Amino acid sequence: MKTQSGSRLVIALALMTCGWSRAWAQASPVSIEEAEASVRQQVLKQCFVCHGLQGESASDKYPRLAGLPAAYITAQLQAFQSGQRPSETMIEIVRAMSVSDMQALGHYFERQGQAGRTTSIQ
Repeated sequence: MKTQSGSRLVIALALMTCGWSRAWAQASPVSIEEAEASVRQQVLKQCFVCHGLQGESASDKYPRLAGLPAAYITAQLQAFQSGQRPSETMIEIVRAMSVSDMQALGHYFERQGQAGRTTSIQ
């Protein structure tokens, strides 16, 4: 274990020396709890204002996101970012998002709809 952590330290120092600390940080494994906390912070920071904390929009003006497929949400966020789908508000919100940020939001909102689903056994 010491060899592995020592190797990681050497690699981290080398990457920082080369100016690649951001790439190293993105490549480092993140726990599920950390990832979920990060997504929840993003939702609390911006998404909930229009779409609600769990994607249950309180207004017909804003789409309900809870339960939508993660891939669909990710694709829509990418379309906003590229300008393919126009919305001044959304373009500003997604401007600095990475694809992994968009995917994480997609998975978050997809899971919100699953809590209310029931299945019947026939």
